[in-house]
Amino acid sequence: MRHRYPIREIARQAGLSTATVDRVLNERGNVTQSTVREVHEAIKDLDRQQSQVRLGGRTFMIDIVMQA
Repeated sequence: MRHRYPIREIARQAGLSTATVDRVLNERGNVTQSTVREVHEAIKDLDRQQSQVRLGGRTFMIDIVMQA
């Protein structure tokens, strides 16, 4: 699957490690089918987020500070 996002961004969206995302994208194996689905779903989510930004015509960045 072709994508235009850095592996780090896909990994953050999917909640996986960059190594796992790399294995999925380069079809290196040793990953479960559910993990493959998670990576592909993360890419779709990133695509949706990009299209929403394009439709809105603006980009918003929000910082959230929480006390631990």
